[in-house]
Amino acid sequence: MKTAIDLFVGEIGILQSFSNQIIAPKFLELGCLPGAKITLISVAPFRSTYFFKINKSRFALRKSEAENLILEL
Repeated sequence: MKTAIDLFVGEIGILQSFSNQIIAPKFLELGCLPGAKITLISVAPFRSTYFFKINKSRFALRKSEAENLILEL
């Protein structure tokens, strides 16, 4: 099981599910649906914030949020 924080910059994953069902509705409202392509664009210093391209949108997520995205490579 790989999460979004396990990606390397430029690597693409496919969203499978969410590990925390409490935060899942937030991602669904943003359009992060299972099957979406997720690309890691960059990482902030100290790995506190991750910048992703999800489908055609760009998101900045805290590490605690990004580790809830379960991916298939």
